[in-house]
Amino acid sequence: MALATQPDFDDLASQFKDNSVTKYDDSYAELVKFGKSIKTKEEGVILAHAVYAWMPTILNKWDFDDIGLGAIQAGILPDKPFLNDSWVGTSKFMHFVAPDVWPIWDSRVAVHFGMKHRYQYEKRDVYSAYADFVLSLVGNVENCTPWSDVRYIELVLFSAR
Repeated sequence: MALATQPDFDDLASQFKDNSVTKYDDSYAELVKFGKSIKTKEEGVILAHAVYAWMPTILNKWDFDDIGLGAIQAGILPDKPFLNDSWVGTSKFMHFVAPDVWPIWDSRVAVHFGMKHRYQYEKRDVYSAYADFVLSLVGNVENCTPWSDVRYIELVLFSAR
């Protein structure tokens, strides 16, 4: 699936100020470090709760039975979201497990693709197309952050209004 609308990333990147998101830097680094180290379902539950601490939503539902951390690290998208039936929360979890593979998906990012409503952006094929879009830009951006290109691209989209 192709996204119906795609943002002018170069224009958004030109407006990006790295210092505008410094409050996330310390917690982001620690979440990435922990996410890359998890090996068990129990550690997955801990990361899931930490991910939801970044969100204005309470984690009510998780199902790690049908996912494999190795598959997520290898870039295999699960068939369904495993946190709160949400691709937003699931994408954050996957990003912290494999930050160079999975971009964070968020309602603030979805707006740049013409999606304002949850029913538009909470779909597997939409998240997959967004991840493909982000990965197509990797290596072709002037990343002014210490983070991966995947994180930088998502951060530009998240920060732009």
